[in-house]
Amino acid sequence: MSFPSKPELEVIHDLKNAGFKWSGRQKIWYAKEYPYRVELLNILATYGGEVGEEKSFAEIMEAKVEHSKDRAERHREYADNAAKKTEGCMNSAHQILDIIPLGQPILVGHHSEGRHRRDLARVDRYFQKAWEEGLKPMLARTSRRLRQNSRQSTRIWNGYLCS
Repeated sequence: MSFPSKPELEVIHDLKNAGFKWSGRQKIWYAKEYPYRVELLNILATYGGEVGEEKSFAEIMEAKVEHSKDRAERHREYADNAAKKTEGCMNSAHQILDIIPLGQPILVGHHSEGRHRRDLARVDRYFQKAWEEGLKPMLARTSRRLRQNSRQSTRIWNGYLCS
């Protein structure tokens, strides 16, 4: 079970009494699946994690849709930034390569040997960084498709409830 912010102490107390544990790494409450725990999750989902006023199904779904839209926009921005970084790295690498004549060997023992090796190493780092940045949008699209194909509600993984 995950919450948009830290839940009230009463909710935390209920989760702990039901045997849920907090995973600080994944930022979720988790526990083995038992009927009374599923019932507690359904109650908390109805209240949206807040004790007091009950949210309607339409309000809950509207909040989920809004969260999904915000997340999609954020990931589009990440992809755009990664594309800009990729282009910048490629331009930097090509600027360095424009100085070195095509097919120029490293002149061993010449005063330019050190600079030539450093330039080639720098070009290699730029190309590596461009490749890594180019993968980010592709991985984001793949993970988005996987999330869309997964179940929207409570997932069961190796007998544990995760939401």
